[in-house]
Amino acid sequence: MSFLLKLLKPYLNWKINKANERNLPDYNQNFILTGLSDKVEIIRDRWAVPHIYAKNETDLYFAQGFCHAQERLWQMELWRRIASGRLSEVFGKVSLDADRLLRTLGFRRQAIIEFQGYKSNLKPDYQEITAAATAYAQGVNAYIAQCKQFPAEFGLLSHKMEAWTEADSFAIARFLSFQMAWGWHHQIERLQMVQSVGWEKAKELFEKLPNDLPPVLKMGIERNYWDFDTQMLKPLDGLFIKPAGGSNNWAISAQKMETGSAALCNDPHLLLNNPNIWIENHLICPQHENTGVSVAGMPFVVIGHNRKIAWGVTLAFVDMQDVFIEKFTSPECKQYEMGNEIRRATHFEEKIYIKKQRQPHIETVIYTHHGAVISDVIPLQKTKNSTDNHFHADENQRPHAPASHYKLSLASPVLQQNEMILGFYLMNKANGWNDFVTACSHINAPALNIAYADTADNIGYYCTGKVPIRKQHKHGLPVLGYTGEHEWVGFIPFEEMPHALNPAQGYIFSCNNKIVDEKYPYELGDLFMSGYRAARLQRLFSAQNGYNLDDCKRWQMDMYSVAAEKWQKLFVQTLENKLMSRKADLPKNIFAGFELLKGWDCEMSATSGAAALYQVLVQQLIDDVIAPELGQKLTAAFRGEGNPAALFRNNEFWSHDADIIYKILTAKTSLWRKKPSEEIIWDAYCRAIEFLNKKISLNSKEWAWSKLHFIDFNHALGQDPTLSDIFSLKNVPIGGDKDTLNQLSFMPNQHYGGLICGASYRQVINMGNFADSYCSSPLGQSGNKNSQHHHDQLPLWLNGEYKPMIWTREQMQEFAQYKQIFSPA
Repeated sequence: MSFLLKLLKPYLNWKINKANERNLPDYNQNFILTGLSDKVEIIRDRWAVPHIYAKNETDLYFAQGFCHAQERLWQMELWRRIASGRLSEVFGKVSLDADRLLRTLGFRRQAIIEFQGYKSNLKPDYQEITAAATAYAQGVNAYIAQCKQFPAEFGLLSHKMEAWTEADSFAIARFLSFQMAWGWHHQIERLQMVQSVGWEKAKELFEKLPNDLPPVLKMGIERNYWDFDTQMLKPLDGLFIKPAGGSNNWAISAQKMETGSAALCNDPHLLLNNPNIWIENHLICPQHENTGVSVAGMPFVVIGHNRKIAWGVTLAFVDMQDVFIEKFTSPECKQYEMGNEIRRATHFEEKIYIKKQRQPHIETVIYTHHGAVISDVIPLQKTKNSTDNHFHADENQRPHAPASHYKLSLASPVLQQNEMILGFYLMNKANGWNDFVTACSHINAPALNIAYADTADNIGYYCTGKVPIRKQHKHGLPVLGYTGEHEWVGFIPFEEMPHALNPAQGYIFSCNNKIVDEKYPYELGDLFMSGYRAARLQRLFSAQNGYNLDDCKRWQMDMYSVAAEKWQKLFVQTLENKLMSRKADLPKNIFAGFELLKGWDCEMSATSGAAALYQVLVQQLIDDVIAPELGQKLTAAFRGEGNPAALFRNNEFWSHDADIIYKILTAKTSLWRKKPSEEIIWDAYCRAIEFLNKKISLNSKEWAWSKLHFIDFNHALGQDPTLSDIFSLKNVPIGGDKDTLNQLSFMPNQHYGGLICGASYRQVINMGNFADSYCSSPLGQSGNKNSQHHHDQLPLWLNGEYKPMIWTREQMQEFAQYKQIFSPA
């Protein structure tokens, strides 16, 4: 197939370009649309961001749905098919395994139940969100009804668009929530590592989180209010402020800002795809006004600000999911053991239709009280002990029943009742801290660090998500589900989740790092990212007493690596001894590489040869120390590759692999060291030099990190090289890595470039003057590669420049480029 596409590439390129040209929207075209109750005015600025002026909420979300569909219809269609487990209808049998997993997890089943629950709830908030979701779907369908040329992807796949439903939006929300929740991937990988190399050796790979890196909150909960009489912060009793009164985000108090007003900054780090996950919009109606980014396929604004508050989001990485080993009474899995009881499992069938096949695949989905049985629909690495031990890591727990009686189930708050969409709807309408806290209380999953600032110059933070309280302390492996000893006994009360209001230090930040110290009374897990970005941000805050908006912009682009400091010291000390003892018989590049490392400023800049050598050397150490024992697939898991990689790019090992290797090399003893650490580092260094000689140049002066490190903004059809050449935007050179504030991390096993996790959006908000706020996105608004707005923001994003986050009507006059009117039929 790939060879045929290659032969047809000129024709395909011509055909796709023609379809895309016909699909380009006319931003000045007026429409008469059924479903509207009044006129809606849409002004787009020079970056095609729509500023939607409506006279009521339902018309506002109708227009938002129409605008989303204009720009991202293919992305919306792809995401709802992923969330619904209906990829095989479009792509054929190649997608069957993905659909089996997605149907088992059941995002769309839950979405239908969730939406029906909203419809039947007579409380005003639930009725409003029901009306908003319906209006959004009607707006999408209004666009579909008048669309004369669908995006090129539809024609290429001979695919027709079905009508959009409210459940589609809710299913996408649940799927994205699941992707951003943590706690289960690594349990299975850890199990397989233990089965492969034994517990004593494997546990060296599980110890992480250096203790010298800062947490988000030292006290877990801190609440203060500003006393204008004394001009001092005073402790506040109770959760709410008195009425008088993964990724980086931070909020800075007015007393610390040169503007005299609070500031809110956020740059969520996600996989950089084509098109971007976010789409910018500015929503205005009498009831409320919001600007920022939303998800194509869902109404509202997810990150941004309204007339009173601003918020920014990072992933909290708390441990909120468990994998349970279930013991069934027979291979048919009708009943299962639970303590002294025998319980009945829930079974139902999912019909998965496959393109060009008459009969659907029938997937039998099994549920226990813990959750969905997943072991039949996820790829499991066969290890030398897995057949004998089933899913048990401890040989003392070796079961007597046949292997067919044991399955793995997934317990996850994401797959239970979840009101995330309601939470963000309430966030959009919030007028202060009270409303913000109420909104956060509905975001059961994923666990998020949400930074807060308001126009009254309060700053704050809340960690959301339902985090289970477990009978026994979790050890990071699948736990026995049939003994009753590892059950969840509740969830951390929302009021006791980590949060802060007006912290005494005058700022608060999160970088996916550890949230609280050991004094916090509940267990949040050890899945947090390494904390080097947080350490760097703490240094930047501590280096000066006051801050301005330019500081915030500069910090979002910072490429200094705190992690590299310790590696540089280790490498220089080790290599200097080796070079002195073997000086006569070594090639020049061996010395040149050492001089690069020795003189390096630990900046992961695009032009740095030392940065390239540092990264290659660390990865070579992983290959030398870990891969011979674990094998290729488990080493990929150790580097953080998700399982299955097509749906889950990362697991919880991501960002810790280098720290674990460092610990192995510097510990007094380690079962992973076959020879002295000095010899391991020297051999890896020589191979790293050889790699750079072959990959870049024999002249070390020509080495540069960006010659290895680049972004491929991949399109969903880019799995085929020919279609990737047509649709994807490739080989964009960059600096940074996983430990820099400007995080630009290559995915596991990507060989330094290609799929990159980075800032999917940047915002810097001045709470005293919203018109003096700024943002940028990595590509642009449009999903159509022929549009001038497909990647018109890329130069800004790459160079650390920003465009105005347009707010006022007067500001709009300066940047307005297009105008259209939607009128009711």
